[in-house]
Amino acid sequence: MSTPGPLRVEENVVLGEVALTIKPGTKADAQERAIDAALAEAFHVLSDQLGLTLAAPPHRYAQQLDGKDAEGRIRFQVRGRIEGDCIVPARLRKVHARPHADERAKARAEKKAKADKEA
Repeated sequence: MSTPGPLRVEENVVLGEVALTIKPGTKADAQERAIDAALAEAFHVLSDQLGLTLAAPPHRYAQQLDGKDAEGRIRFQVRGRIEGDCIVPARLRKVHARPHADERAKARAEKKAKADKEA
């Protein structure tokens, strides 16, 4: 199901992305209010269309992404799960690459294999 605005529904998952101009040094509560303001209308329309309620304020569904958009705005991924008659925040998967984590995991596996071989 597709909806107008920054949010869409795929199976039982609400997905979206928004970009906001937030100045460096902005306190967390001010940033949360900006996210709430940016997503309030979209969540209102979506929840009305689906006959659901939000389990948390809009900022709880957003997580900052790495990098900025072409206009220099901070990007946020939005994700929620439909459970019963509610849309609940969903833990977001990391969407940026973590090459060093893969290298560390490989090094640990090699070290463990070497230790097992010596034992």
